[in-house]
Amino acid sequence: MFQFTNEAFSILSFLFPGYLGFRIYFIDKSWNNLSPINVFYGSLVFSFFSYLIVFGMVYAFFDLNFVLQSYVFALISTPIAIVLGLLWRLFGHTRFHKFLYKIKVTNEDNNSSPWMQLFNNPQVSLSQITVHMKNGVSLKCDDTSYFSKEEWMKIGLYSHYTCAEGDVYFIANRIRTEESGEWVKVEDLHVEDPWGVKIQWIPVSEISRVEVRAVKAT
Repeated sequence: MFQFTNEAFSILSFLFPGYLGFRIYFIDKSWNNLSPINVFYGSLVFSFFSYLIVFGMVYAFFDLNFVLQSYVFALISTPIAIVLGLLWRLFGHTRFHKFLYKIKVTNEDNNSSPWMQLFNNPQVSLSQITVHMKNGVSLKCDDTSYFSKEEWMKIGLYSHYTCAEGDVYFIANRIRTEESGEWVKVEDLHVEDPWGVKIQWIPVSEISRVEVRAVKAT
């Protein structure tokens, strides 16, 4: 019968807060490209600093024999690790790479891929999207703001959406085939209930090129 030993529980409780902090820091990046060792050490770093902060906070105010029990320490450290992940993502990462740039170590911001910088950057809003596919068909949305309806967004339906791997869906109102070479209106783009709006999902394996127009998000 499986026995959950104290050592295994101690390791789990130590890494758990750090994993949550690391997950928040890495929330919109591709986890498929991460090795287990990167996840382990990333979790270890956030756990270490969260435990260090908690130890300093409770040293003068609590019974250390009680607090140093692994499950108690993990419960206290978890929100600290989450806050650390948020702070590093919002402020630390960018400033650290700016510092490396200033001392001429690197000009790489290590922030995201070009794809994610366009589609998942909260400071950028895409006003137009054109996707050219390998089969010669092109799909286009002339104005994404027209399809950014509040009632749709409340249920998770957006004018466009993508993942770190590169798949994309968007509401395309125009289509062009290789044979015609002319943009034509997508028929039945939006019909009354119960049918709703037509959405195009395109896997990254079928995408040849993507063109967008971008503005500063408001």
